[in-house]
Amino acid sequence: MPIAHSRKRNSPRFVRSAISLCVMLSISSAYGEAYFDPGLLQPVDGAPEIGDLKSVIANEKKEGTYHVYVDVNGKKFSTEDIQFSLKDDALVPCLPMAMYAKIGIDPSAADVHINPEKDERSCVLLTEAVPVAQSSFDFLTKKLSLSFPQTTLHALLKDEIPVALWDDGIPALLVGYQASGSQTLQSQDESSGSSDNYVNLKNGINLGAWRLRNLSTFTQSSDTGTEWDNTSTYVERAIPAIKGELVMGDAYTTGDLFDSIRLRGVQISSDTDMIPGSINGFAPVVRGIAKSNATVIIRQNNNIIYQTNVAPGPFAINDLAPVSNGGILDITVKEADGSETHFSQSFASMPILQRKGALKYALSVGKYSEADLDDSEPEVLQAVIAYGLPYNLTLLSGLQKSNAYQSYDLGLGLDLGFLGAMSLDMAKEKSTLAMNAEKREGTVTHLKYQNHLDKTNSDINISLDKYSKNYTSFADNYAKADDNQQVKKQQLSLSLNQAITDTQSIFVSLNKTDYQNSASSKMYQVGINSPLWMLNASVTFGLNQNQDEEGKVTRDKQLLFNFSLPLSVFDHTSTTNATTMITNDLKGNSNQTVGFSGNIMHSPAFTYNTQMGYNVQKHEDDTKNASAGATYKGQYGEAQLGYNQDDQQKQFTYGMTGQLILHRHGLTAGQYSDGAIALVSAPGASHVGISNNLGVYTDWRGYTIVPDVTPYNTNTVQIDPDSVGQNMSFENISAEVIPTKDAVVLAKFPVNIGRKVLFTLNYKGDVIPFGTQAYLVGSDRMFFIGDRGELFISGAADEGEILVDISDSHQCKAGYKLPKIEGKLPITMMTLSCGDE
Repeated sequence: MPIAHSRKRNSPRFVRSAISLCVMLSISSAYGEAYFDPGLLQPVDGAPEIGDLKSVIANEKKEGTYHVYVDVNGKKFSTEDIQFSLKDDALVPCLPMAMYAKIGIDPSAADVHINPEKDERSCVLLTEAVPVAQSSFDFLTKKLSLSFPQTTLHALLKDEIPVALWDDGIPALLVGYQASGSQTLQSQDESSGSSDNYVNLKNGINLGAWRLRNLSTFTQSSDTGTEWDNTSTYVERAIPAIKGELVMGDAYTTGDLFDSIRLRGVQISSDTDMIPGSINGFAPVVRGIAKSNATVIIRQNNNIIYQTNVAPGPFAINDLAPVSNGGILDITVKEADGSETHFSQSFASMPILQRKGALKYALSVGKYSEADLDDSEPEVLQAVIAYGLPYNLTLLSGLQKSNAYQSYDLGLGLDLGFLGAMSLDMAKEKSTLAMNAEKREGTVTHLKYQNHLDKTNSDINISLDKYSKNYTSFADNYAKADDNQQVKKQQLSLSLNQAITDTQSIFVSLNKTDYQNSASSKMYQVGINSPLWMLNASVTFGLNQNQDEEGKVTRDKQLLFNFSLPLSVFDHTSTTNATTMITNDLKGNSNQTVGFSGNIMHSPAFTYNTQMGYNVQKHEDDTKNASAGATYKGQYGEAQLGYNQDDQQKQFTYGMTGQLILHRHGLTAGQYSDGAIALVSAPGASHVGISNNLGVYTDWRGYTIVPDVTPYNTNTVQIDPDSVGQNMSFENISAEVIPTKDAVVLAKFPVNIGRKVLFTLNYKGDVIPFGTQAYLVGSDRMFFIGDRGELFISGAADEGEILVDISDSHQCKAGYKLPKIEGKLPITMMTLSCGDE
C-alpha cells in the first residue's frame, strides 16, 4: 500500500537526497544498536514539515518473531528472538519462561501470574504474566524496552547478578599448552651440551555445568631421559544453591586452617566468586540514626565508597563493599533540611573474617595421594568452616581425621577497629607415625594480625605459629623418616609497608624459624622505592642468618640497587626502558647489569629485551654474561626466543603458550587461558581485533578466544572498530557474557559481509513510496525505502534480488549485479526497476 508523505515537487533535490540518506543510514545496523533520530526529519531550507517516520511505519507492524535488543528497567539486558502478538493495535511480546527467570521475576509476587513449573521454552504474553509491567517496542530500531515494578522482582543487591543469567557455556573440548626448553653448549667444547624440554598440558571437556580436567606434563632431558606424568584428573561443577563447587577426583584441600594436602576423592567448598562484591569478604556494619529522610555518605581517604538513602530512624548498612584491609570510615548523615551529622568508625579485615551470618566452608573426603610409605593411600576426612558471628567476630573450626591421625582446630577472628584485625586458633592432634608406629600428641597455635593505618598510610602483617615438641602435621605423619629434617618450634613472619609520599615507600620484612634442636634461620629485608626525576630507583638490603644446633652462625648479606628510566623522556615516540641493577655482598663480590627492553616496530605485541652483565669476584677471575630475547603475543598464542651466554656456556631458549578449543562451530586456536573463556563468533569477519586484549584477533573464519574472563561477573567483549574492514557491517560491536567457572561462553557478533550499496528503486516508472518495506531474498533482513526510492544496504552480495511490498497483497522484485569496485568510494550507487512478482 503506497504511503503518502508531504513534500513539494520543487524542493531542492539535494535536500531530499540528504534527508533520505540520513534516514537510511540511521535505519541500517552498522555499529551498535540502530537508532533513528527524529531530528533528521526536521524541515531543511524552508522545505515543508515531514511526518514522523515511526507513525508512517506503524501501520506496517505485523505479528511474528523478531530479533530484538532488550532493555529491562532502563538497562541493556540481551539480544533475543522474541515472538510478538498484535493486541489492541500494539505488538505485545510473548516472553519465554526462561527469560522471565533471567529477568528475576518472582513467581510468588502478588502481581505475577506465571507457573514456574511450565516448560522454560514456552512463552507467555507479558500482559498476562505480569499485568503491571510495561513494554515499548520500537519497530524501527527493533528495541524492546521492558519495565517491571520492584515488587515483581526478586530482591537483589545492586551488584548482584541473578543466577539465571549465569552462563554454563557451550560444549567444548579444550587443550591448553605451555612449552619451554633450552639447548646448552659448552664454550670450550660445543660438541658437548645438554637439552631440556618441558610441556604442560591442561586438557578438558565442558558439557553443561560439568567440567572434566586433566593436567599432564612431559619432560625430556639429555641427563634424565623422557617422562610423561599424569598430574591430576578431576570433574567439577558449580552448585549455585549453596554458593559452592563440587570437585571429584584429584584436588587440594583449602589451606585456611590446616596445611593444604592432595586428595583423590570428593570435595565441596565455598566459591566466593559467586558472592556479589558488595558483600564478599568482611566489612563492618555501619549503624546510625537519621532524623528525617536522609542520605548516608561513607568516605575512606576522602573518597566516597558508598552512598544510600535511608528513612527516619535507626539504620544499619550491611552491604558495604570491602575496599581495603582496614582504616577509618568517615560517615556523613545529610538530613532533608541540609543539616549534616558526622562520625567515624574504624575497622580492620583479613581474608578469614566473615560478615555476620556468612559461612565459608570446605568438606573433603578421599584418599591421601602423596603418602610416601608402601604406596599406601590412607583415607582422610577434612572439614573447615568460618562463620560470621555478631560483634565482628568470626568462628573458626576444623577437623582433619584419618586412620592414624586426627586433629581438631578451634579459633576466633576479630575486628579490633583501629587496633587492626586478628585471628587466633589452636589445633590439637593425636597421631601414630606411619613409619614406626610411634604415638604422638601435640598442639600448634596460629596467630595472625593485619592492620592498615589511614593517618600514616601504613600496612602491617604479622603471622606467628608456635609448635609443641611432639606436634606432627598430617603430611609429616605419612612421610618417610628424614634424619636431616628439623622439627619446627616457632615460625614468625612480619612485614611493614610504609608510604612516605604518593610515589615513595619503604618496606621492612622479617622471616624467622626456630627449631626444636636450637637451630634457627632468619631473613631480614629492608628497602626503599623512590623516583628521582624520571628515574625509578629502589635500594634493598637483605640479610640471611642461619644458626645450627651447635650455635655456629653463618651470615649472607646482599645490597641491591635498581634503576629504571623510560627513554620516552628524551624521545616521546620511544618505547624503550633502560634498567641498571647493582648487587654487592659486602665481601668484595659484586655484579653490575645493564639492560634495555621495549616494543619492536612500535608494536606492543612484539617486545624485546637485552642484558649485559659483569661479575667481580674477590677470589676468582671476573666474568661476563649477556642475554637477548624476543616475545610475540598474537592471535594464536604467545612465543618467546632467547639467547644467553657467559664465559662457560651458550644457551638457546624457547617458550610458547596457547589454547585450542573444539566446539560445534569448528576448531579455534588462541591465547592460553587458565579460567573461563569467551569464544567470539563473528562468522566471515576475519582479522577483527578485540578491544583491551593485546594480540587477540579473529581467525580466517571469524572466531577467536578471549582468555580469562571473570566468572560470575558481567564481562564486556568489544570489537575494535578500527580493525573492521569496509566489507563488514556489525549489528553490534559489544556483547556481555556472564560465565560460570571455567566455562566457554559464546560472544555473538552478527555481521553482514559484503558491499555497501545505495539503490534507487522505481516501480512502473514511478518512485516507490517513502517507508515501504523491502527485503533481501535469502535473508531475514528488512529495510525501508527512503525518499525518492533510495534503499541503503550494507553487507550486500555481489549479486542478488530485492523484494518490495508494493501493497499488503502485492510485491515486486528487482535483481541486481554489482559492478567491480573502482577507486576507494565505500558506497556503490545503482538504479533498479522493480518488476511484478
